[in-house]
Amino acid sequence: WIRNKDSHILFIGNVKFVDGNRFELLSGDTYGDWTLKIKFVTEEDDGGYECQVSTSPKIMRTFHLNVVVPIVMIINGDVEMHLEVGSAVHLECVISNCLEDPQVVFWYKNGHRILDSETGVAIHSVLEEDVNPEFRVKDPKRRGNGRRTMTRLSIEEATAGDAGMYSCSPSNLKSASINLHVIKDENPAAMQRENAASLLTTNFNSFSIAIIL
Repeated sequence: WIRNKDSHILFIGNVKFVDGNRFELLSGDTYGDWTLKIKFVTEEDDGGYECQVSTSPKIMRTFHLNVVVPIVMIINGDVEMHLEVGSAVHLECVISNCLEDPQVVFWYKNGHRILDSETGVAIHSVLEEDVNPEFRVKDPKRRGNGRRTMTRLSIEEATAGDAGMYSCSPSNLKSASINLHVIKDENPAAMQRENAASLLTTNFNSFSIAIIL
């Protein structure tokens, strides 16, 4: 067995030429029946695999493995989110490009699961047809089932205690996270402008003193 993309030999007979335990060669019930098994498939495994038989002339057959990579993303923008105390929080997570829809999607805050029954927190999920090209891959061979799962976590009036790292975690998929900062009374942008103005004033005064001396 040969991996086409790098011409790496995986097996010659029963002899293994690849590291790790993800690749196995299984014999069938009949003579000459062999199956290449790849466990814990990753995106890097996408491509062709060639089975060769050392006859004259040589016999070969190529199998192409298409790896579909699910997309999990929180669509609120950056990984950092700043809000003032009392503001409404709406975190939207989109799971798309899956062969099978996730059975469950959980939200976590600082590693602890958020329950639907928690006071002040609402979680709503919906499955719909994926008509938005933003959440689709370009290669048709690597597209999922054409549906996407959307889940929203809402907090009506944020408090300082609501700050933390929020993660959207579908079953059997990698999670997506966003860090929520809840600011008391101060606007981060305004604070930056005030600090910049103070710095300019200080620099200007120092420059004036230098001229006088």
